[in-house]
Amino acid sequence: RGSVSDALLGPFPRAPLWAEATHPPAAMKDWLYNITGTCTEDVMPNSYWDNDVTSPESRILLTLFFASAGGAMLYVGSLKRRARRDTVDYDFGIPLPPSRVEVQRTLSHPAESFMHGATTAVHTLTSLVARPPKERMWHLDFARIVCVSCVVTEHSGGLMYSHHNVAFALQWVLPYLFLTSGICFMLSSAPLWFYVSRLAMVLAAGVGLNWFADIYNGRDWQHDFGTTVFQMFYVVFLIGLAFIGGPLRRALKWRYENPNAPNNNKIRGVALGHGLLCLVGFAMVLLGHPLIYIPKPDNPESWAARAKVMFDNSSVIAAGTGGVFFLAALACLVNASPWHSWILLAAIYIPRVFCPFALVGFSHNVDLYCFGMVAARWGIKGKESIANWVRAYWPLMLGVMMLLSTPELIGRCDVNPPQTVWVRFRFYFTELCLIVCFVTGAFNTSDPWKWTGWLNTWALFAYITHVAWYRLLPVPGGALLTYGFVVPFWLWDKYKRRESEAAAMEALNVDDCESNGSCGSTREQPLEAGSMSLAPMGGGSGQLAADSSAGPPAMGPGGSMPATGEEPLPSPPAPGPGATRAADFFAKGRPLLESFELEARQVPVAAIAA
Repeated sequence: RGSVSDALLGPFPRAPLWAEATHPPAAMKDWLYNITGTCTEDVMPNSYWDNDVTSPESRILLTLFFASAGGAMLYVGSLKRRARRDTVDYDFGIPLPPSRVEVQRTLSHPAESFMHGATTAVHTLTSLVARPPKERMWHLDFARIVCVSCVVTEHSGGLMYSHHNVAFALQWVLPYLFLTSGICFMLSSAPLWFYVSRLAMVLAAGVGLNWFADIYNGRDWQHDFGTTVFQMFYVVFLIGLAFIGGPLRRALKWRYENPNAPNNNKIRGVALGHGLLCLVGFAMVLLGHPLIYIPKPDNPESWAARAKVMFDNSSVIAAGTGGVFFLAALACLVNASPWHSWILLAAIYIPRVFCPFALVGFSHNVDLYCFGMVAARWGIKGKESIANWVRAYWPLMLGVMMLLSTPELIGRCDVNPPQTVWVRFRFYFTELCLIVCFVTGAFNTSDPWKWTGWLNTWALFAYITHVAWYRLLPVPGGALLTYGFVVPFWLWDKYKRRESEAAAMEALNVDDCESNGSCGSTREQPLEAGSMSLAPMGGGSGQLAADSSAGPPAMGPGGSMPATGEEPLPSPPAPGPGATRAADFFAKGRPLLESFELEARQVPVAAIAA
């Protein structure tokens, strides 16, 4: 003020530059991340969302959508049946049984048909042999270990990382746990009673430890036993899903092993059972009534109050989750293919975006369990291409996920979804990307140091005990103790591995000793005719000396006599049992391979043997 500029321009109060940066104009708003709200775990009414499942539009659209998904299943199955009319199977590349025209050609020209069939057999044999071996799915082990570690952190007092969705934890921790459980249940060959009995023992151990901690702390567990069960409800879910998904597992396995067989009554019964549940659920959805009604509990903070909300939406859960299981069973009826996995994903995630409801996360994870069963048996279309793309361009995918993230949104959005369609799309699209990457094997890795074995054992121990440690010890003592048990598990595995390696080396030495006939004492044995010994000659040491009564000396290379002063060649050691069996196998198989001569197209015997 009072300067030349003020005299020319007049007095003009200017704010500091940092004030403009600190308080931007009202027109400059965050167009992408200006999303505020809370996905609270409390009971929320259906009117909280912009479109809920109780609206007439949602009920009609949900019914039409699942009907369209069933039609897509039938259409994909018809394409596969049409492709089966060709000479090569649609999925496996194996020649099919001959048609009526081929049988007539065989009867008319037997020699030509024989050569054609032999050539086809050779092509089939070489294609099956040339297939690369299936890689072990290490990502299942790592997913189980890492997900349990995250659960331990949250249940032991670290709630903020999940409430702020750090590292997209809400979009992969629980989904990967249920997805891994569905895949492992599908791949398991154990009978149902054995599978359930192991889960029951885990459930009893976890609930027992939590119960002991509640009694020690004096908590009123009599009126809220659900909090005593707590994390073991996941095992309760797995036991229930084992009974519900057991018939579906048998149907998927049977269809996978018999791709061309006609449907039997068991397959039809599985599809009919899930179809009736789905039909009843959609009927109740259209009527606007819950499938199961329970009275309101007295304590609004108890687990019964949360169960009340789930039962109020029981018709929607029966329609949606029952519809997913029905679509999986329908795929067995129409000859499942990798395309059906994509249809299941659409049936799971599209309703999540447009038809939200309270506590949707529990039924959503059950849907992913069913999807894991189907994907484990039939795969997903474009699996190798997607896996190769993700491994090459994962930074781009990570950039898109970060662009769609919602950092201002707080709470368990996996349990109670966000409020608007746009935010729900961003949340579930990120989860869908992570699910597809997981089932395609893009995240598969290796275990060169064999850590997954003992880490899996630690993860089981940690999941059973971490809540009890948290309730018995001050924060963060429970979490530190649970993670500290990693060291004893690692040391025990290292000790057992050394013991097994020593036992294997001892067994290998015994086998070599028995095969070479060199067991027993190392003292000199009496010389026999034609035998060799390491006897010192004329003060020299370590020279091979032949017995004088051994007859003519050994033949040299090429059948010639060895030169004077040259050491005769020692006899080769006797072959071991493995080499003997291999020699017998090739001795019996070579005449059969050599007799397999083709006039139309000569195939080397070595190529067939390889």
